Order: sequence, then C-alpha cells, then structure tokens
Amino acid sequence: MFEDSSTSDYTATIPSSTPFTSTRALQTIVAEGDYTLGREILDALLEVGTTIPHSSVYQAAALAAIQSNVPIDEQIPLFKKWFTLIPTAVESPGHLFDDLNHSLFLRPAVSLDLIVEFGLIAADKGFAPKVYRRVVDVVCMYGDPDRSVGFLHQMLQRHDSFLTSTSNRRFKTLSASFRRLAVGQGVRSLTNAGWFDHAVQLIPDHPNTSYYLDPLTYTRLQHKMRTTADPRYQPHIDFVAQHKSVEQLRITGLSNMPKEDLAIAVICLRESGNIAHAASLARRLPGAGNDLEYLILNYLRPRVRPREQHVLKWMKHSLRMSNPWDSSWANMTTPVQLPEEYAEERCRVAMVALIRAWCLKEALALLPFYYEHNWSLDQRVYVKLLARLQGTADPSFFAAIEHVQQLLDTARRASEERKLLDTLAADEWLERAEPPVELSVLTPTPPIELTPEGRLAQQIRSIRRDLRNPNPQTPYPRAIIRFLEEYSASGRTRAIPLLRKFALRSSSISSVYILAEMVLHSHRGHHHRVIRTFLDCFYPAGVPLNDLIRILRAARSYHSKVWEYNPDRKRHPHTLHCAIIWRTLLRLTRDSSAVHELYYKMLSSANRTTIPAAGDSFPPLTLPPSRGPGLTASAFTPFIRRMRVAFGMKSAADILKDMNKLGITPTIVQLSEVAMAYSSSGDVKRTMTLLNHVERAAIHKRTLPLVEAETSPKRDLVPAVDGVFYGGVIRGFILKGRISAARGVMERAERVLTEEELKNEHFESLRKDLTKAELSWYRA
Repeated sequence: MFEDSSTSDYTATIPSSTPFTSTRALQTIVAEGDYTLGREILDALLEVGTTIPHSSVYQAAALAAIQSNVPIDEQIPLFKKWFTLIPTAVESPGHLFDDLNHSLFLRPAVSLDLIVEFGLIAADKGFAPKVYRRVVDVVCMYGDPDRSVGFLHQMLQRHDSFLTSTSNRRFKTLSASFRRLAVGQGVRSLTNAGWFDHAVQLIPDHPNTSYYLDPLTYTRLQHKMRTTADPRYQPHIDFVAQHKSVEQLRITGLSNMPKEDLAIAVICLRESGNIAHAASLARRLPGAGNDLEYLILNYLRPRVRPREQHVLKWMKHSLRMSNPWDSSWANMTTPVQLPEEYAEERCRVAMVALIRAWCLKEALALLPFYYEHNWSLDQRVYVKLLARLQGTADPSFFAAIEHVQQLLDTARRASEERKLLDTLAADEWLERAEPPVELSVLTPTPPIELTPEGRLAQQIRSIRRDLRNPNPQTPYPRAIIRFLEEYSASGRTRAIPLLRKFALRSSSISSVYILAEMVLHSHRGHHHRVIRTFLDCFYPAGVPLNDLIRILRAARSYHSKVWEYNPDRKRHPHTLHCAIIWRTLLRLTRDSSAVHELYYKMLSSANRTTIPAAGDSFPPLTLPPSRGPGLTASAFTPFIRRMRVAFGMKSAADILKDMNKLGITPTIVQLSEVAMAYSSSGDVKRTMTLLNHVERAAIHKRTLPLVEAETSPKRDLVPAVDGVFYGGVIRGFILKGRISAARGVMERAERVLTEEELKNEHFESLRKDLTKAELSWYRA
C-alpha cells in the first residue's frame, strides 16, 4: 500500500488530544510578553466575535498599555480591551491590583478618563469594593461634578449587576454595604472639592433606601457649607440636618440588621432586665406574639453561623430548665438566669449589632451588663460605641460619651496590668534577682550642657511633638526647615526618612512636612528635586504638568535615597505647594518672552480655563473650587520682581490688577515690591499714593472692634503695614536721590511703627544712610 517510501507528502500535525486553539495561543503569547503580536491576535479574534476566556495574564498587558509612550487617547481603548479579559471576583477572589494602582494613581501623570474606565470595568468584574476609594476620590475631586455623580451611579449599577449575575444570597446586604461606602466617599470628596450642590444630591433618602451615611459625613458637609457664609446653601444645611438625625439612621439600621443578630440582642436585653427595650426590638420579629424564647430559637436554628452554634445550646438549655413564659410582656419582669459559659460572646454580638444599627439607647442600656461580662477586657466595643456617640454631635449623649470613655480607660489600664502581671510571672530571673539598688544611687544628676548632637536630638523631639499636636502653637514648618538644614549639614541623614515616614501618616501633617522639604530644596537651588517631590506626593492639579515632565526628562538624573519618596498614595495639593512650583518654573526660565508666557499659563490655571497646548501628552487637572482661585498671593511676588525688570513698571501694576480680577487680595509683600519698584525709579507720586492707601487700611483695621476685626469678611483685604515696606521705600528714594521724600517717609514710619520695630539694626542703618545722604545733599 505504501510503494512510495519518501516523506515528501507527509507533514507534522498536532495530535487531536492536545488542541492548541487561537485563544490559548493569545494567552501564551501575552504570558511571554509579546504584547504587539498579542494585540494583533486580539483584534482579529474580537473582529470575528470569538469568546475569549478570562485569565490573569491579561492584566500585565493592560499594565503595559498604560505604561507605553503612545498618547493617552490611544492608551485608553487598548487598556479597555485587555482589562476586560481579567477574571471576575468569583473566578479569582484574591485578585490584587497593586501594579495597576501604582501606574494609575502614583505616576506623575494622572488621567481621569483612564481612572474612570478602570473603575467601571472593575465594578463589572466585582472588584468595586477593592478599588472604589481611590477611584471615587480622584474623579469627584478633579472631574466635572455632573460627570462625577453620573460615574458614581453607573459604578453602583454595575456592581449590583455583578451581584445579580452571581445569584448571591446576600445581594441586599452587600449592595447596601457598598452603596454606603461608595456614596459616603463621593459625598466627602465632593464636599472637600467645594461642589456642595452635587454632594447634597447624593444623600440617601432613608425611607426609600436600604443604606445610610455616617453622621460625621453630614457634619462635615454642614460645616463646609456654613463656612462659605453663602445664604443660598441654607436650604441644603437644613436638608442635611434632617437626614442626619439618629432616629432616621436607627430605622434604616434596624431594617438591615440580620434577624439572628436582632434575636441575640433581644435575649441579652431581656436577660439584663431591660424589658422595655427588648419588647420594642422583639416586635420587629414576625410572630412576636408567640413565646419569645421559642420564637427566637426558631429564627436561630436555620440561620445560625458555625461559630455561633453555642447560641442554640444555651437557648435549648433555657427552654428545658424553665416553663414556657406567658406571652404577655407585662408578666416578663423577672430576668431568667441563662448559662454563663458564653455570656461574654453573646453580649459582644448583641453590642456590635446594636451599635452598627445606630440603636444607641439600647446599646447604652446593655452597656453595664456587657461591662460585667467583659472578662477578656476587650476594648473594641467601647471604641466603636464611643465613635458612634461622638459622631452624632448630640448634646444629650455628652454624659454617655464621658462614661464610655471612662470605661475604655479602665479596660485599658486593667489590660495593661494583666499583661504586666503575666510578664512578671513568666520571668524566671525574678526568682534569682539581686537585692534592690540603694535609692541614693538614683538621685538626680546635675543638668548637662547640650552638645550639637544633643541639640539636634532635642529639635527632632520637639518637631515630633508639634506634628502630633492637631493645633500646633508654633509655626513648625520653619522649625522643620531649620532642623533639616542643620541636620543635613552635620553629615547625618538617618533621621530624615524616619521623620518623613512619621509625618506621612496624617494628611494635614504630611502636607506641612512636604511643603517644608520643597522650600528647603528651593532655597538650595535644587529645582528638579522640588518638582520631583511635588509629582511624587501630589496629584498634578493647578500646575503645568507637561512642562514639569519635560523638565524632569531633560534634567540630569540624581541618586539620593535620603530625599526619595515612595508614597503609598498621593495627596491633594494646596495652593502653597503650587506657588512653589510656579516660583521654581520662573527660576528655570531664562528668556523674557518665556517669562511672559509662563505668567499667562499661571493666570489660566487660576481661571480654570487651561487649554492643552500642542504636543501636550496629558490633559491638565484643575484645582477644585474649595482651593479658591487656585493661587495664593505669594505666587505673584517673583513675577512682580522679574517682569518689572524685563518689561518696566507698568507690568508690576498690571499684576496687581490681575490679582484683583481673580479675587486675590495683594498682601503687604506684593505691595512692598511694587512700592519699592516705584521708589527706586524715582516716581514719588505713585509711591506716596500707594503708601497712603496702605496706611489708611492699617488705621481702619486698628479702629475696628476686636470681634468685628476677626469676623469681618473684609479682614483679609486689609494689609498690615510693616517696617519692610517703609524701609524699602526709603532705600529706593535714597538711591534715586529723592532725599526730601525719603525724610518724609521716615517721619511717617516713626509715627506708625512701634519702638521695638524702630530699634532694630535695619532701621538704625537706614537712619545713618539717610543722615549721610542729607549732609551730602546740603553740601551740594
């Protein structure tokens, strides 16, 4: 049959027992890292409608798509193609997004469109509870508010669709839990951004919803709206106050409380003698007219969790040891003694359930019974109850807050004493201990003069103490800068990363510390470190992102682990951080025409009308309304100096006009710069006009009553005249030969300034120079 023995007609074939499909080939190619070929195969498969099985290897392709150098408009659709192929939360419950989180949120350039797509696809896959916090925060903080609210509703709907598709028995509970978390984050972020109208829109209507928000969220929203002093927010404030009531939260919490937890709470209240509270809660169980114990046992039998099997045991024991009680609540006045074996655990279950459902009065009624049975000295229940009571801001709970705090302190002391006794009992060396040391040896030693090293250690202790204080009394940013300068000058570096790690634990403290490091780098002329610190720590809002990236790419790389940041999250910048960036960009700008262009970029960022320039790779982020105009007056100071030299005096006056148009009040620093510019050019008329304005404003401020001066909305519009203003004007007149004008300003300064201000070295030197100039002028 096989006369031809050649093999030219035969080819190698893959056995049918191991088929190699196109989708398997795609997965293999992506796993090998060939994403270009994988993209071609993926497009071909999608074009013919092939169903591609999910796999975790496609997350690496999605990560590579957003790390490529292609424009952001091309990155987004490619990212969507790959990311939709990752497994769902059911297929891979332990799936993590560490690399994606780093690339999306921690890289210098942040794209809102990309983050939105990431959040929506993650919700489709069931991972919304893992990613919502960062996604919702960034989108609501820097995105269009209407789009942010729409995105949040869409994310909630997709998460509900995922729960429905998995036929989860706990759909209602899981959906309400996620809505409470996601909507609460959205309300807080919109509140921080200043979008109060949209934040109020997200507040749930308690009778028609199955979730509620934390009272602290309502309190913060009310506080932020009140601080604006805008009457149009008063209806919103009243609306929030109505929905903040604890009774509304209690109604919603009880409707969502699992029946088995409610049954345990009823039994514990009944056992502790709180019959009225037990009767009120038991009526929420269907069939409450039957005997209470049999009723609750019937509820618990099919619903009890494995770790709560003991509940059935003591319930059955109770029914065997006593006759069925009368169903009328009037006869249930004598508590029944139940087994003590599991008293602590069932009390803890009841307390946690009541606290979670905002049944604060019932929880306080059960608190003494829990305290008696808290043999393990567990502090978590006290902490949760204290947080709930403080969150209500209800004066009727002030006494209860103090009582719970005392119980918490007592439990902490008892727990520490128990640990100490256990430690002492376990130490064998105590049996062989030597006689105690004589007390005379322990007499205090005389004080020792601090060495430079000791002084630095004292400074770092003081800084840590200031950082821990929520309301520091000292301007600790200066203390931080002074310490960093002295400490780094000594050749030491170890304490700097440790202090930074300590400061980054809090959002407010970290902003102050990062500001101090940016100022330090700016003083040293390390401009690229200023930019790198800002982009590593903050979302790039209110600054020209593409310009900063171009500067870093063109700069020579440096390696200094001391000043490197590896944050786990980015923070929202303040206008002071942005002002340092604009100052740094100005110092890096050499051409005068480029200075003018940079100034108008800064104005456009304040107007929130930033338009991407040609060649920009990433759309800029704008600061939210809560940051005001997006600029501080200090950002304009270096531009006044630079543009006055480059373009003349008119440019300095135009900058003051631009500040007024933006609603930014010039401080005495900017006015001093303009006044010194006028005086050094010999323009007496304009200098004296500006001086008269500042003096009148200062006199008006001094004549205001103290309370009115502190609360008046015009308080910040009044600059405080100081010796620097007078000294700069006098010095400019002397240099320009306007001696009589300089003498007139000196006399006015002596009338306005205090004796202490006039006795400093600067003014003494100024008087001598003025006297010499007057003698020279008379001789001439």
